[in-house]
Amino acid sequence: MRHTAASRGFTLIELLLSIAVVGILLGLGAKYFPYMLADNRTAQAASSIAQSVRSARTRAMECLSEVTMTPLVAVNGKNYTRYSVYCPLKSTDGVLGIQTSLPDNLTVAVSTPPASLIFTSNGMVKGATGNVTVTVTSSKNASVQARVITISPLGQVSQ
Repeated sequence: MRHTAASRGFTLIELLLSIAVVGILLGLGAKYFPYMLADNRTAQAASSIAQSVRSARTRAMECLSEVTMTPLVAVNGKNYTRYSVYCPLKSTDGVLGIQTSLPDNLTVAVSTPPASLIFTSNGMVKGATGNVTVTVTSSKNASVQARVITISPLGQVSQ
């Protein structure tokens, strides 16, 4: 029985070369994997904070009263990892929710940090004369892009 060139399969050299190429590509990808994880954590934390700010603004308009977002854990007056949302008309103790802690390797900084962020019943930020900027950075990996959340005096949140 004769075998044609098309039905022979792969030689050992071809298999070894393909395994070597796959190994090199995996080695290059593994180098950037920690960066991708840190970048993903930073983006996820920024998205979570922005959603919480939007939620607090919505609650203020629902309650028809002021809703206050207050940092619970402050470091150096600027960095915080948890905060509470307070609306006196919506529940017995007024606390609507507490944001879960962010990963330890993230830093959250607020430009001109207010003691708290207060949304009025029409959704505006009380006492704001300009935009409030929240920056989320990775303290573990400096090459990760910082995520910036901007809150306008009208209460609009953008990332």
